[in-house]
Amino acid sequence: AVVGGGMAGLALARHLLDIPQAAVTVFDMGPPGQTRGATAAAAGLLHPLTPRGKLIWKGEEGMRETLLLVEEAQRFLCATGATSRVVACRQVVRPALEGANKALFSPPPESDNPQESQAVPLAPGHARLKWLTVEELEAIVGSPLVEESNQVAGALVADGLVVDTAAYVQGLWLSCESRGCQWKQTRVESASELIDSGVYDHVVFTAGAGIHAIPELQFLLENGTISLSRGQSLVFDNAKTCSEGVPALRAAVLCGEYVVPVGSRVICGATHEHLEPDLKADAIPGQIDEGGGPANWKPLRDPDNAVSSLAPVAAKLFPPLADVAPVDVTSAIRVNPKRSHLGKIPIFGRSPSHPNVWYITALGSRGLIHHAYLAQQLASSLSSPAPTMAGDGATCDGGGEKSTVRSGSRSIREGQRR
Repeated sequence: AVVGGGMAGLALARHLLDIPQAAVTVFDMGPPGQTRGATAAAAGLLHPLTPRGKLIWKGEEGMRETLLLVEEAQRFLCATGATSRVVACRQVVRPALEGANKALFSPPPESDNPQESQAVPLAPGHARLKWLTVEELEAIVGSPLVEESNQVAGALVADGLVVDTAAYVQGLWLSCESRGCQWKQTRVESASELIDSGVYDHVVFTAGAGIHAIPELQFLLENGTISLSRGQSLVFDNAKTCSEGVPALRAAVLCGEYVVPVGSRVICGATHEHLEPDLKADAIPGQIDEGGGPANWKPLRDPDNAVSSLAPVAAKLFPPLADVAPVDVTSAIRVNPKRSHLGKIPIFGRSPSHPNVWYITALGSRGLIHHAYLAQQLASSLSSPAPTMAGDGATCDGGGEKSTVRSGSRSIREGQRR
């Protein structure tokens, strides 16, 4: 059983369905193939770099696994005659705006070797950042970017793109459904109710902020392994940014915050609003909604705060947005991991209170780069007669079994259920 039908849950279901004789059921409170929670609010930025332009933890592996599922989702959408495009944009730029970004993403001085002025290597065999002149950046974005009356240059993330997460989830569900996956639209109160039914051998929670209500995963909140934050974004009508000589936004612009074109929309985000650490898990159910919740819980949406925080960002990253009012505000609760020497790494592993209860959580703001890789690794582990997550030393221990990853055996006991 997979609890949570967002990106991570469907990616895991898809990999489990490759195991012979495995039966997979996804549990979610929403209808199949429709985005909710953090997946619904995600802007869809997909690239393997940290804010400083370094390769993120498992960046190459994450890109590879996510792109495979993106391509598969698109194939299944096309097979139904849908016109939705999973890849919304194939250009991501990093302008040299503000302090650290100016130092990191300004083109280097001219070199006698033209190749040296065109790109900077990130890791052996990895794609490169391509330096952009002021004119090149303006041509890609569609508008000049200005700081202190000066136009700025920047860099192109050569393998970056933008995923329409709604289309992606829809296509991924079509793939899972074609392989016999079942969907149950219901709330899961605990892992034990599924395990005790005798129907499921393993239960995996990929429910994001929903894990607060699961007794078997309370240790993640109690020991400070994870924290919660609210992320809000502004949504603009991309057509309204057009004016004489200025086209609609056609590239993602990333500089701490971001503006991203997704179909007819431009998404500007995101806020990072910390939620109080003394929030009790039993106070949350039913309260993550407009205006609800205890005194130390913020309502899911706060449009005034979102506009005041993000409208100046939108105007900075794509100046035509300065004269356009947002048409919507999206919001979601994110689960964030603690920072380690490898950066902020998602948390995954087995519950210490039950050997057949697993979790993938704390994807933070980089769920798109990590969800498919972690799903593939966990599915590989669960295919073994004696599942384990012990492995390669990239520890993200949540208090249960050490949550390190490895490529496990793909053998499975005949008839095993998931």
